[in-house]
Amino acid sequence: MSLNNLSNSLSEAGDNAQAVVAIKEAVAIHRRLAQDQPARFEPELAGSVNNLSNRLGDAGDHAQALPAIKEAVAIYRRLARDQPTRFELDLASGVNNLSNRLSDAGDHAQALPAIKEAVAIYRRLAQDQPARFEPDLAMSLNNLSNSLSDAGDNAQALVAIKEAVAIYRRLAQDQPARFEPDLAGSMHNLSNRLGDVGENAQALVAIKEATAIRRRLAHDQPARFAPRLIASLSHLARRLRNFGDEREAMEAEREAAEIRGGYPDDSGD
Repeated sequence: MSLNNLSNSLSEAGDNAQAVVAIKEAVAIHRRLAQDQPARFEPELAGSVNNLSNRLGDAGDHAQALPAIKEAVAIYRRLARDQPTRFELDLASGVNNLSNRLSDAGDHAQALPAIKEAVAIYRRLAQDQPARFEPDLAMSLNNLSNSLSDAGDNAQALVAIKEAVAIYRRLAQDQPARFEPDLAGSMHNLSNRLGDVGENAQALVAIKEATAIRRRLAHDQPARFAPRLIASLSHLARRLRNFGDEREAMEAEREAAEIRGGYPDDSGD
């Protein structure tokens, strides 16, 4: 358990190589314990293998990250079959991560049913306990939108991200410090999805809102949010240029260039 926590802390500190070393040791111990006492230690094994997949993914080792998450999901699926109340949440998290790993590997056909399963579980859980599970539902809907887009289903991708935005907007009203970053990310993705279906005017409105939120966040926490602001500014410039607004597009690009010093361009979310 302490090695698992150490791996998480190393990952948060940006030391992906040592984070992988720590979680591999945790997995080896849990695997040995689970061989003798599966009922007690299989949940811990699944959790550490799930984290191993995340750490390998962070380190760019997607080939090894995929079998790790497949093993974790297989264990959680078996556990959830016997104790759904206890393990369905773990299964949902596992299949969400499985979808991400499959997408990383370019297997979009298999990534889509995995994220659909995660959404279905989170939706059911959120019906009974919305305060606890709506954030997970919104996160999985955001991922579902990406997978649907990868599969070419732009119409349903738009439906999914609109639902995610609606949830995050409501959550951010009550807890802005916690959920405004997620709202900005989902608005950025909404702009992409609106653009995919040709709703360019609305796509521009969405990316303007995402940029405004990230500008405010980056002012207070530049190390965390400046790369995301750069991504939104670059997106904003492209949207503005589509409307022939070259002056505003160049201003967005200039702002991005001014704050880029030392920060990589994060084109995600």
